[in-house]
Amino acid sequence: MAFGIPIIVTLIGNIILNRLIPDGSWLPKVPPATVDMHRVRIWAGSTDDLPNKNLLSIAGNLPGVVLYDDFGQIIGEDYYDGWNVPEGNFRDIEVHGKDRNNARAAYIRLDAWKGDAICIAGISITYPDGGQSVLYGDTMTKLCGWPFYPSLTDFPLPGVGPTGYKPWCFWMDGNNKAFPKSVHFHIPDFHANNVTVNAYNNNRDLLCKSQGRMGTMPSVPNSIPIFNPPLTYDPNATGLNGAPADPPTYVNPQVVLDEYITSWPQSVTRSYDDRKRRRSRRASADAGRDEFQGKFVVSNSEDPGFSAKYACETGNLYGPHFVNSFERKFCKTDDHTVWDFCENNSTSDRFDIDAQILWGTFSSGDADSLGIASTQAATSNQVLTLDTRIDMNSKTE
Repeated sequence: MAFGIPIIVTLIGNIILNRLIPDGSWLPKVPPATVDMHRVRIWAGSTDDLPNKNLLSIAGNLPGVVLYDDFGQIIGEDYYDGWNVPEGNFRDIEVHGKDRNNARAAYIRLDAWKGDAICIAGISITYPDGGQSVLYGDTMTKLCGWPFYPSLTDFPLPGVGPTGYKPWCFWMDGNNKAFPKSVHFHIPDFHANNVTVNAYNNNRDLLCKSQGRMGTMPSVPNSIPIFNPPLTYDPNATGLNGAPADPPTYVNPQVVLDEYITSWPQSVTRSYDDRKRRRSRRASADAGRDEFQGKFVVSNSEDPGFSAKYACETGNLYGPHFVNSFERKFCKTDDHTVWDFCENNSTSDRFDIDAQILWGTFSSGDADSLGIASTQAATSNQVLTLDTRIDMNSKTE
């Protein structure tokens, strides 16, 4: 039985190797898999506002799961019709094998086949032999720029602070074209060791621009990109007659990189990349469609991971508008602009958190100088009027 130490990403996009988790005691308490069965756990993100969970949720439909072996052959798959993942919680999927000699899955594919978007904070895979791998949303979001939302879903890892590790979650949706409909990962490449961490930190393209390693699709595919032949990892491996084998290939740019990938989404369907660039503004609006209309989330955290300014300026924050009341900033997520709070009766180009109104370039007090009616000035000045406030109630310090 073996487990993989997960990749942990800092706010600025650096990978760290957590040496405080050597024995597997940090692993999620997942019921064991059995012979010929993998157990996949999907965690949803959380805003943790219990009174308003029915008004807004970054949770959503449980995606379908497909597992592949090293050669791209399907080990098993499962789709749970009508299941949702509760906000800040998880669902387990039992994937039974297809006569692959009880092999460990090397690749995992998730398919969003329903219309309720989900923001995924973490994925764990428990193998038939009892080993386990964990993938956190920070890798896809902070490191590789996938669409995300700040999340309070807590993974209690040692050495990361009193409130645990709270990765950003990444979005999937079966209907929203701004989000991927299918994502896939080469699981072994999300296990942290010294060589892996150094290689990814020196060249994040080794992870983010490698279709075999991780990628997104605008539709559910029939197959996924794989590494053929499979990647090699052991620097001490020997070949025939005990001679040293070739160097490991898993950090070799000539083996793993896909040069045509320039930005998210990493799709083998070129037209989707082109359409995403042409429709960037429409895509932003689509990401804030009816389910988030008029809603905003408020954090009061001093944690930089919940900074509205920082998250907004990444350019890939999507979902309900995001506010940090400690730094007094408002992120308008449909166009990624940052606005200050109203101060000293000034409302020009500011957000009034009490009235829940985003004001434009002049206040109603300017009406006389502009020669227009006060009511007209006040109405035209309202850039955005919001109706539902969601508070991030959990401690984030």
